[in-house]
Amino acid sequence: MTSDTHLKAPLAVQNIAISFDPVLTWEPNSEENCTISSYLILVDSDVGTEYTYASSIPSLSVGFLPVCDSYVFRITAVSNQGVMGEQVPFATKIPLPAGAVKACILLWTPLREDIYLKIRKFDKLRMKKSQLLSSLAFLRRCRDKEITPTFIKINHHLRTPAVQKIIKRTEQALTRERFSSTRLPPSSEGDKAEGLARPPGPWKQCCDNIDDVYANLTVALITVSQDGDDVTIEWTMDDAWINCADRFRVIISDEEIDHLQDIYTFDTSIVIPDLAPCTAYEFGVVAIYNWLIEGPVTVVTRTIPEGR
Repeated sequence: MTSDTHLKAPLAVQNIAISFDPVLTWEPNSEENCTISSYLILVDSDVGTEYTYASSIPSLSVGFLPVCDSYVFRITAVSNQGVMGEQVPFATKIPLPAGAVKACILLWTPLREDIYLKIRKFDKLRMKKSQLLSSLAFLRRCRDKEITPTFIKINHHLRTPAVQKIIKRTEQALTRERFSSTRLPPSSEGDKAEGLARPPGPWKQCCDNIDDVYANLTVALITVSQDGDDVTIEWTMDDAWINCADRFRVIISDEEIDHLQDIYTFDTSIVIPDLAPCTAYEFGVVAIYNWLIEGPVTVVTRTIPEGR
C-alpha cells in the first residue's frame, strides 16, 4: 500500500485590499490536501524591505505606517508542512482615516505643502537612522576584529537617548581598541603596522587614558559676533590641551533641525555666512584628538539679529 508524500504548495492569495482603518486584507486560495497555516508579509518602501511579518489570519493592521506613503506589500501563503506558495505583490498608498478625508480636501494649499514637507522631513530622519545603524554596525565589526579604519564619518540628525547611548558605547569601545592596537614594539614591522592603522596626520600621545580626553579636551569659551551677514564663532581651550587638538568640529542646529550643519576646521574660529536673521541657533564646538577621539561638546545659543 502506498501513500502520496508529495508536498503541495498553496495557491497564490487573491483579492488583496486595504481599508481606511488601515487594515490590509486578502483571501486564501487553497486547494485540496493543502492547508494554509500562516502568511508571510514583506513591507517594501523606496529604501528596500523595511518590515517582515507573519500572520495566522488573512489580514494585517498597518496603522504603524505613515499615511499617504507608498508601499509594496508582498504576501506569501505557507502550508502547515512549511511549503511556501507564490509571492503576490500589492502596491498601494496608506490611506487617511475615514473621518479625515473631507477635512483634508478643505485644507489650504500652503498648509498641504507644509504637511508634505514635514512628512518628507520624517522620511529623511528615518533614512538617517538606517544609515547611522549601518555605520555603527561597521564600527562594531572593526572593534570585534581589532581593525582600525583609516577614516570614519557618521552623519545623523537623531538625538534620542537610545541613539546617543549606542553611539557613546560604540565610540568608547572602538577608541579603547585604537589605544591598545597602537602600542607596538619599536621595530620596522611595528612602525609599518602602526602607519597603516592610524589615520592621516601626526599621532599624538597627550595621554595614556581615554578618560582623560573626555575630562580635559574641552572647549572653554565660545563667543559669537556678527559683521553684516557674516557670523564669526571663536573659542578657547586650556593651554595644556590646545596642542592635543588635531582639529575642531562646529555643530550648527536651529529651531527645527538638530545638526543642521557640521563644519571641520583646524583654527579656533570660523566664519559662517548667510544664517537666517531673527532665528535662534545652537552652536556646539568639539575638540578632536588623534583625528577620531572627540572630547565633550560645549554649546552656546544665540539669536541672530538683522544684518547691519
